[in-house]
Amino acid sequence: MKTKKISDKKLSLRKCFLYIPVDKNTIQVRGPEKLFVMQGKNISDIFFKLYPKLDGTRTIDELLTDLKVSKYDALDIVTKMYEKNFLEEITPHTLLEFSPSEKILYDRQINFFSIFTDKKFDFQHMLKKSRVAIFDLGRVGSQVLLSLAISGVGKLIGIDHRNVGKSDIDTFYLKEDIGMKRCDVAYKVCKRVNSNIQFNGISKKITSANEITDCLGDVDLAILCQDGPSILEYQWMNEACLKREIPWMSARLEGYIGTIGPSIIPYQTACYTCYELQMKANLLYYDEYLMFEKFLIRKRIEENEKNYGEMNFFPIVLGNHLAMEAIKSLLNFPTTSPYGKIYLFNFFTHETSSHEVLKLPTCPSCGVKRPYHV
Repeated sequence: MKTKKISDKKLSLRKCFLYIPVDKNTIQVRGPEKLFVMQGKNISDIFFKLYPKLDGTRTIDELLTDLKVSKYDALDIVTKMYEKNFLEEITPHTLLEFSPSEKILYDRQINFFSIFTDKKFDFQHMLKKSRVAIFDLGRVGSQVLLSLAISGVGKLIGIDHRNVGKSDIDTFYLKEDIGMKRCDVAYKVCKRVNSNIQFNGISKKITSANEITDCLGDVDLAILCQDGPSILEYQWMNEACLKREIPWMSARLEGYIGTIGPSIIPYQTACYTCYELQMKANLLYYDEYLMFEKFLIRKRIEENEKNYGEMNFFPIVLGNHLAMEAIKSLLNFPTTSPYGKIYLFNFFTHETSSHEVLKLPTCPSCGVKRPYHV
């Protein structure tokens, strides 16, 4: 029954595996954390004649007709490989959704998706249809934007009112960009790395939750990035995303400590207020923290004033971690969900930790009745 099912299919070898000849009767198939051994009479000779032809352009029947080996033995090998999930079906519509430049740019990424799903092109298509807003295009936010642009997120919105300064210079902002609007430089960078996506910049200083709400539009995900300690921006983002019921995640860098999260699905997971209340309840130096919090809120110190100092590559590492979490969210990735958790990275000792953030039934922000949308 299995052979009848595959005879008219156009199958391609999964590129996420390496196929290694051991001897004439044995092949080793190796992938990320996976190892298989296939055995059969003359399997190496038959397989490596099949190898260049299993590219999804012909049906198995058409392929076997041109092959100068035993059709029965070749079909048996193809069937075993199909059952082991080493082959994937290529349908015409999946390829038509991408331009030639997209196919080249996303090739390795699509192969990565095939480790987890039979519908690797669907994953890339989901990214193409996704809409993400990134608040603050500083050292961390610019790296998140760059990674999402290269990955093929179809529509990106960057919100930042600042000009590029000397302290911004890294792999995203260059010396000749100093004095330009961050959003204008971001547009130029996005077009350079991936002309297939759309970027809209909003050069606006955010001073309230309502202003964040106005910037969200029809996005699927909002991201807040901070290059130092922050209070009000998180509270405003929480209020705006609860109002619009838009998932959001965040990252901030404080010296050699990077923090991602808590990532939030409004009214389903803990919100930022839930996190704040639990965090404060467990503080060793509670009064001192309240003084620090009041200072941040009262002074609204500028970005460069709250920089503890870091190695220049710390924002790149943190930004890429957050971009991966964003992609997992957009694709409903079949791995651990990033939501309802907070992650801490110590770039100096390489220690990492994650903590679950519990949803509080009596939370003053998300414990109330959900807003009604007409």
